[in-house]
Amino acid sequence: MVKYEVSETSPGSVVARLEGDLVLGDAGEVRACLNPLAESFSDLTVDLGGLHRIDSTGIGVLVMARSIADANGHRMRAINVVGAVREVLLLVKLLTVFGGDAGPSAAV
Repeated sequence: MVKYEVSETSPGSVVARLEGDLVLGDAGEVRACLNPLAESFSDLTVDLGGLHRIDSTGIGVLVMARSIADANGHRMRAINVVGAVREVLLLVKLLTVFGGDAGPSAAV
């Protein structure tokens, strides 16, 4: 199960904090949250520090949000990419898609 919390940090900027497991059964809800944010806000930060697991569907949700942000001239980055989530993104060579090296509070 994945939970998320969204907070606007300044005009045009928003942070989405994810907790739990971003996997097949829960990815649709997160997609429905992130895609409109990526389209509407010029700066979307996704905090992955609370995620324990991510599968290919969850990765797809993040990639789609990034694609939407890019298509609208916006920025989407991930922070706090650690543990198993970091390992998976490294394995599939997508860690750099979100901006570079990832560690606690580092932009990904």
